[in-house]
Amino acid sequence: MNKLDKVIIGMSGGVDSSVAVLLLQQQEYEVIGLTFVQDKTQKSQNAAQDAKIVAEKLNIEHHIIDISEEFKASVIDYFIKEYLDGRTPNPCAFCNPNMKFKTLIDFADKHNIKYVATGHYAQISLSPKYNKYVISNAVDTAKNQSYFLWGLTQEQLSRLIFPLGKLLKTEIREFAREHNIITQNKGDSQEICFILDDDYRKFLTENVKKPINRKGNFIFRGEKKGTHDGYPFYTVGQRKGLGLSHSEPLYVRSIDAKNNAIHLETKDNIADSRIIAHSVNLISEDCLSPETEYLVKIRYRDAGTPAKCKVLDNGLLEVNLLTPKNSIALGQSLVIYEGDDMLGGG
Repeated sequence: MNKLDKVIIGMSGGVDSSVAVLLLQQQEYEVIGLTFVQDKTQKSQNAAQDAKIVAEKLNIEHHIIDISEEFKASVIDYFIKEYLDGRTPNPCAFCNPNMKFKTLIDFADKHNIKYVATGHYAQISLSPKYNKYVISNAVDTAKNQSYFLWGLTQEQLSRLIFPLGKLLKTEIREFAREHNIITQNKGDSQEICFILDDDYRKFLTENVKKPINRKGNFIFRGEKKGTHDGYPFYTVGQRKGLGLSHSEPLYVRSIDAKNNAIHLETKDNIADSRIIAHSVNLISEDCLSPETEYLVKIRYRDAGTPAKCKVLDNGLLEVNLLTPKNSIALGQSLVIYEGDDMLGGG
């Protein structure tokens, strides 16, 4: 990269992307801000306005584009369909390669600009081991977002810059205060950006045309245990909110969308050691060594479990956990690490 290269940065209106602009400017890049309006809510409008104010203060060109129709047809429809199929979606991991980075790169291509950047907490480097770009964990382990980036391609990575990868969140806040950025005290973004108050049940009820609160049966070892309020309102591994009485706590073991049934089990019987993943994307390695011990994460806050992994002849990924894991939910992302390097997922 040469100094004074242009770079398009996604500006969400939060403190992270605001500071990322400052850091890029310090590295002498010519920065152009791009903000997506992904829905018609006041929250999205306010975020775009905050991004615009920051861009004006930092004296950079700034664009706001409405992607609400595309976002709904891609990310939101995927999210809803997964729940209606009895699965637990991972909208951020789906959005990143299919919507967020695709839109940034498409915009950059339109303006003949090579590089794009975001305020993600992760690192990118060209690995001498693989001779490919790799994504690595951020220095701030509490904010690390590499888990959500497993779907990115080598072409995308060759154009990406993550300015925050080597910094702590506390340093980001302090940097914003030093430069009097209006987003300095703005709270972190919520878990799912398009769902207010993280109430996905309310979101589903309001956005699915057919009634989804059809009562059905809780099943415990072949016997009816009680009645649930609609299978999309539950997730694998859930214990609270079942409204059941039993000699020991019961957990959601699996969801049968076809028969509107939820199968329950005790804690000692909700673990699995073998996982098959589809939609596999290996970022840095063409294949995985069946003899190598990798670290596999099955959810964002998962500490990871040692596992042996191999890609099958049909393209699916077989993972054998060395220690059985509770609450493996269909639809979630399975992400593979070797040390701090994220190798891909499915």
